[in-house]
Amino acid sequence: MSIAEHKDALRARMKAAIAALPEASAAAGGEAAAQNLLSLPEYGACGTLFCYCSVKKEVDTRQILAYSLGMGKTVALPQVLPGGGMVFRAVTDPDSLCPGAFGIPEPGEACPERFPAAGDVCVVPGLCFDERGFRVGCGGGYFDRWLANNPVIKIGLCRESLLLDIIPAEPFDIRVDIIVTERRVVRL
Repeated sequence: MSIAEHKDALRARMKAAIAALPEASAAAGGEAAAQNLLSLPEYGACGTLFCYCSVKKEVDTRQILAYSLGMGKTVALPQVLPGGGMVFRAVTDPDSLCPGAFGIPEPGEACPERFPAAGDVCVVPGLCFDERGFRVGCGGGYFDRWLANNPVIKIGLCRESLLLDIIPAEPFDIRVDIIVTERRVVRL
């Protein structure tokens, strides 16, 4: 079985595990993980937070977005482009997002594009992460392509139960620098 096939099988298992999470425990775990992220010195020092808008039972990023805006940080969210590209655009109100590619809320064309500066943080989505900093996302490769060309401090937001020992990785997979769960912070 190829690495891509292993990742596809793992992706299916993780989607099922996430869907099976009870609402109450998913919400509580997500809130604790968000608080751990907000307490990181890297987060405190960044000027722009590159993040994503969570959907379904992903670790909820909405409180992170709201808190960051309240702290005066620039918040930038991804917009998927035709042809497999992605840009980040600054937002001032996460409630003004529109359904974009794959039904994920994203900023519109009127929002200014943002590029990272030294010390900026990107919260990277993933269905699961491993102890080495690799992840399995939804399979489009959008974040890996963007991260390969944009130097940021990469933080994976993950539930402890979805932090695995080893995930199969391919040469183009980008590792995160820090993993944050509801129980701990893993620095890599």
